[in-house]
Amino acid sequence: MKRNQITRDPRLKHLDLVDISKEVFDLAGSYSGIEYSNPLRDPRVTTFVQDGRFFLQASPDRYDIITGEPPPLKVAGTVNLYTQQFFELMHDRLKDGGIATFWLPISQLTTDETKAILRAFHNVFPSASVWATCDLEWIMMGSKGPFQQPDTAVGSLILERREDALRLWPDRY
Repeated sequence: MKRNQITRDPRLKHLDLVDISKEVFDLAGSYSGIEYSNPLRDPRVTTFVQDGRFFLQASPDRYDIITGEPPPLKVAGTVNLYTQQFFELMHDRLKDGGIATFWLPISQLTTDETKAILRAFHNVFPSASVWATCDLEWIMMGSKGPFQQPDTAVGSLILERREDALRLWPDRY
C-alpha cells in the first residue's frame, strides 16, 4: 500500500515519512496520475529527511505500522538495513500488536542472501509471513505479538485497492 492510499483512510491520525534523500520527497510533488493526491500535502503527514535507522534509534515514539523499503542490498550503505539488528529495532519501535513490513527485492539477491534475510526477519517476528508480487519482489510482514487476522474493514480496503490496481493497470494483473 503506497502512502497516498494510506492518507485516503479517514482513520489515519498521523504519518511520519522518513527518507535519507530529500529528492524522494521532491519527486512526490512532480508525480501525477489517475486518482493521485500528493500525500505530503496532507496535514497529518510529517516528513523527515534522515536515515531511517537513525530516526528509529532516536525517536521515543512507538508506531502501529513501520514499513521498510530501502534500496536493494547491493547499493552502498544499505547492508545494515537487511540485518536482524535492524529488524529488532523495527520491532522495538512498534506498539504492541503493531505490524512491520519490509521490501525484499529477490530478483536482485542470491538464494543464500534471501534465506539469510528471511531467517533474520523470522527470528525477530516468529509469526512472519511473506507476500509475493508479480514483479519478483517480496514483502515480509511481521507483528509485535501474535499476528491478528485483518478485520473486515482492512479486508475491504485491500479488495478496494486491488480493484483500483486492476482498473489502472489492466495489463499487469
